[in-house]
Amino acid sequence: MQSNNALIVDDDASICDLISKCALRAGLRPTVVYSSRAFKEAHDEVSPAVITIDVVMPDEDGIELLQWLAARDCRARILIVSGYDPLYSHAAFNIGKVRGLDVIAVPKPFSVEDLVSKMSSAISVPTRSPVAC
Repeated sequence: MQSNNALIVDDDASICDLISKCALRAGLRPTVVYSSRAFKEAHDEVSPAVITIDVVMPDEDGIELLQWLAARDCRARILIVSGYDPLYSHAAFNIGKVRGLDVIAVPKPFSVEDLVSKMSSAISVPTRSPVAC
């Protein structure tokens, strides 16, 4: 059975709060973390269908997390959320695609409706395998 869990990582608490509310509207159960380290600790416990990753964070960036997820053969829908230079999001998106991840770029500022739609579409179609990640 597919998980309806979302794992959200961003070092900005206000963005996490907004993304969490979008996840709830999309029918997901959000878990919020504020660092890459906390993300890795929560990942297996949450078994997310949807992951949102900020590209630029102080400890380990989103690209490193994408590589970590690819090494774990992640099957979740991954939304790359960034308000930094668009080149970072583009690089993260390309790395995710090349590594076989289901990635979507979401530039900040984003539309709540668009984010809810991208999140809910991840749980309305089957994942590539029965296990989310």
